[in-house]
Amino acid sequence: MMSLYLLLLNTLQKYLNQYDFLSLMLTCKKHYNKLYLKKIKIEKTKDLFFLNYNYHKNKLEKLFCVNVNITQNMILNLNLKSLVLLNCKNYITLNHMPALQKLNCYGSNINQNSINGVNLTELYIENNEYITDLSFMSNLKVLNCSGTNLSQKGLKNLKLYKLYMRNCKNITNINSIKSLKVLDFTNSSLKKKGFINLNLERIYYL
Repeated sequence: MMSLYLLLLNTLQKYLNQYDFLSLMLTCKKHYNKLYLKKIKIEKTKDLFFLNYNYHKNKLEKLFCVNVNITQNMILNLNLKSLVLLNCKNYITLNHMPALQKLNCYGSNINQNSINGVNLTELYIENNEYITDLSFMSNLKVLNCSGTNLSQKGLKNLKLYKLYMRNCKNITNINSIKSLKVLDFTNSSLKKKGFINLNLERIYYL
């Protein structure tokens, strides 16, 4: 059985190499005698057609896209655990992915409506000017909101472990986040009295 599995993997790799899909990062497993993709890394527009293949849609867990514009239809049937969208300019919503835990949308057009109702554990929205409220994300542990317009109210009820808020001008007090251990507030409006009640382990400030 193992030799057959390796043969199938080798055949798939030859096919991908033949068509120059070297930008795909694949983790292949055998499931009911079928190969499916659990991770896809897309860096070229021509590789986007892989998202239209139904045979792996229910199994795909991680998607990494950089400098390509995926559409809503391409991800409509996906329920990812991790999504990285770097410089993807099309507007999309992620509310249909209840399994989503990690999102990095640097340089992408992800706005408040895109994430409303999504309960992440990690969120990276550096330099995003459209997201202002994360108070509904009760599971959020790691947040990078550097350079954003995130409001003071937008952090209410969060139980963060790590907070990176460089160049944030709207946040002046985070004493309510008792669980916080790591803080970076370089060039922000936060002053010492704004976190004086916290038991931090690491502080970054330049």
